Amino acid sequence: MCKYKGFICMGRKKTATRFLIVIFYFFLLNLTIAQKNSLWTGKLKLNDSTDLKFNFEISETSNSTQITIRNAEERIVIDEVKNTADSLNFKMPVFDSEFRCKKNNGALTGLWLNHSRK
Repeated sequence: MCKYKGFICMGRKKTATRFLIVIFYFFLLNLTIAQKNSLWTGKLKLNDSTDLKFNFEISETSNSTQITIRNAEERIVIDEVKNTADSLNFKMPVFDSEFRCKKNNGALTGLWLNHSRK
């Protein structure tokens, strides 16, 4: 046994504490990078005088993007999303339609294609 036992224990505690702090920060960093959520308000121009507004959330993880359309308590989850550096395209799961959007300075602009409408 070492006669500086208290000093060695204190050194081990510091090392263990530093190790836990590094793991803690690494875990926080991974959580921050792994998921980004953002709330949006969309506006569909139905005709010259009518706009249809809706709210949606974009959730990004390291390997996928999910969109959730919000209507009061109702939620429509969209998993079929193509997210690239300059565009965001997604198909509606219930309706025969899709959105093709271009990313531009923090905004999305694009087309709503209603395939059931001839």
